[in-house]
Formats: sequence, C-alpha cells, structure tokens
Amino acid sequence: MSQSFEDKDSASSWEQPAPEGEITYFTLEITTNMTRLGPALIERCVQVGLVSPTRPSSEPARYSSGDIMRLRKVRRLIQELGLNWAGVEIVVRLTDELEALKAELARLRR
Repeated sequence: MSQSFEDKDSASSWEQPAPEGEITYFTLEITTNMTRLGPALIERCVQVGLVSPTRPSSEPARYSSGDIMRLRKVRRLIQELGLNWAGVEIVVRLTDELEALKAELARLRR
C-alpha cells in the first residue's frame, strides 16, 4: 500500500478518491478547509485521541481520509447537535464500538 501527501490548493483535488490501494494524507491547512474546523479544534481532537495524524520524519502532521471523516463527525456533533467535548468523546467512541460490533456480527454470520 503506497502513501501520498497532498499539498494542493485546488478544492477539486481534495474530494477526489485516491487510486486503489493508495492512502492520501492532507496537510492541516487542507484538513481545516475540508472539515470547516479550526486548527485549535483539530489539535484538541488529536490531544483527546479522536484522530491520530501521521507525522512523517519530523514533518507537520498529515491527516488521512478517515481522520477527515471523524473530524466532520466531530464538527456535526458540536456545531449542529450542541454537544460538549465530553459528549463528543462518548458518542465517537460508542459509534466506533458499535461499528466494530456490527463488523464482528457480520463476520460471524458468514
């Protein structure tokens, strides 16, 4: 599986899927644009363990598409549903657990 790092400023490049088997990582600037969250809120998500950016060889943090999806979920929970940080952490962790249990159930049913 190869990795690529996006520094492009073109909005259309942000939404294009990576080629099969390739993971694309985004800079903080692009991540803030894609999630509509400020750098401080993104850093808070990193501090509490909601996202884990990649930090290649002393470069700035890079965020995966999975991180982008989680950050968008955080934005929705805070801005649209009015949850505080404690509520956001609980909801995100419980939905992660629910997804893992669904996957395990599907695996056991096969």
